[in-house]
Amino acid sequence: MQSLQMTNFIWDKVYNQNQQLSLWPWSDLISKFYNFSKFKKNQKVLELGCGVGTNIPFFQSLKLDYHGIDKSFYAIERTKKKFKKYKKKIVKTDIAKSFFFKKKFDYIIDRACLTHCQNHELLIIISKIKKQLKRKGIFFGIDWFSKKSSDYKLIKEKISSGNFKNLGFVNFFSKKELIELFSEFKIIYLEEKTKKNQYNKKVLSSWDIVVINKN
Repeated sequence: MQSLQMTNFIWDKVYNQNQQLSLWPWSDLISKFYNFSKFKKNQKVLELGCGVGTNIPFFQSLKLDYHGIDKSFYAIERTKKKFKKYKKKIVKTDIAKSFFFKKKFDYIIDRACLTHCQNHELLIIISKIKKQLKRKGIFFGIDWFSKKSSDYKLIKEKISSGNFKNLGFVNFFSKKELIELFSEFKIIYLEEKTKKNQYNKKVLSSWDIVVINKN
C-alpha cells in the first residue's frame, strides 16, 4: 500500500496540474442533502476533502455555516482565494490526524474523498466523525467506490490504468463492509449506483450512504 505522504504528494500534483477542478456542485450530494436534512440557517456543515470548493456555492446558497478541510496545499490555496469569506474556515489538515475545528457540526459531508483512504485511516476518521457530529447530526458519504467496478481488479496493478490512474490509493467497498464501518450510526440510506459502458463494457459503481449519529 502507498503511504499517506505519497498520497498527499499525488493530490498536490493533481491539483497543481489543473486536474480534478470540478466547477459545479455534485448533483447526488445536493439531492441527498435536500432529501435527508432539515437544514436551518446558520447550521454548521463540515466538508471532508473540500478540494477546490466545488460544493461551497450550494451550501452558501442555503446560508449554512460552511467549514472545509483538505490535505492538499494547492487545493486549499485555490479555494481560499476564490472564497475569501471562508478563508478562516477552510483549513489544510490531514483528516486522519485532525479535523482541526473544535466545534461540533450538524452535518459532515464527503464526496469521494474518504474512498481514497486506507482502512486503518478510515476507522480513525469515522470515529472522529462520530465525535464531531452533534447528537442526531447527519453524515453524507457520496461516491464511495463499489467492488462491482471494473477498476477494482486493477488494485494489484496499483491503479496504473483505468478511471483512477495516477490518483494514488483507491478503496472499494461491499455493502457488508459499509454496514460494518458505520455500525455505531443509524444508517438511513444506502444506494449502490452502477453504470455499464455499452461500448467497452466497463462498469463504474459507487455507493451513497447517509447515517445519523445516534448519541
